Amino acid sequence: MVIVAPPKVFEGSLKHGLSLLDDEPIPVAMKVVEIPETGDKKVVAARNLGMGDYVERARPVGIFSDMEPIWKTPLGYSIRRQAIDHLPLQTRAAVASLPTEGYSTTEDHFISGLIDHNTVITRLLYEGQSFKFVSLFLNAPLIRHSCQPNALGTMNYEEQSFHIKTFEPIAEGEEITIAYDYADPDPNNQQRKLPHRFVCTCDNCRSRNDLGEKHYKQVERISELVDLSKDSKISAHEAEELIELCKERKFPWGVVNSHHIAANLYDLQGNTEKAREHIDILRGWRMVWKEGELYILKEPE
Repeated sequence: MVIVAPPKVFEGSLKHGLSLLDDEPIPVAMKVVEIPETGDKKVVAARNLGMGDYVERARPVGIFSDMEPIWKTPLGYSIRRQAIDHLPLQTRAAVASLPTEGYSTTEDHFISGLIDHNTVITRLLYEGQSFKFVSLFLNAPLIRHSCQPNALGTMNYEEQSFHIKTFEPIAEGEEITIAYDYADPDPNNQQRKLPHRFVCTCDNCRSRNDLGEKHYKQVERISELVDLSKDSKISAHEAEELIELCKERKFPWGVVNSHHIAANLYDLQGNTEKAREHIDILRGWRMVWKEGELYILKEPE
């Protein structure tokens, strides 16, 4: 792994608890295949996967600063290329085979374009602040986007590892998808964001034209219930309704968040049995919320 970061931020992150130790390997669950019609690549299940199974738990081959203007200049391109040159030959070859967009005039520009196109946003924590970086992975970015995915992807900032787990059973050979822009279920907002990176044709994005009034009522109701939860005005019945709506619309992050809302609500009401039901569901997926971020645990707590 190579890391391009200000020394004080990286060293401070190590003191804050950043761990770069290797994880135990997980059974192979995915494979990359070519799409004959386009020549593009996609990721499919290598075997039958059950709900909550690991698809991938990966460490990046590189972590890069991304916010400063220098990374869009020839000097920035050169620094990034030199960083990649420090990787083993086999890893460099794998990086060079990743997809990219646009026209590159130099090798430096080409490598920087690969990094821009195949990274996942991450953060380094230093002196109580969170600094944005990007992490370069070899396989995870090949998993294509869907607004109604069958898997969940999340970064663990403390370990700098990307975790992907199934949201529903996936048959061998079926494509695995995740949502790269999951926060807003409203297709109007999604369509404004997605063209910068995706051309999405999932039901959620097409519904603006095709699926009609039912979808919009569901989305509006989800937004209403989430707002109620933020104001601590949501009832137990409404919390359960939120879970079912998110399930029906296939908003994985919404389902996770709604179980978290329900668990907190029942806990405040003193209904520990119901709170435990929802906590156990999250733990079954090995997911917890911590300081506003979703983490996937190595082992259930």
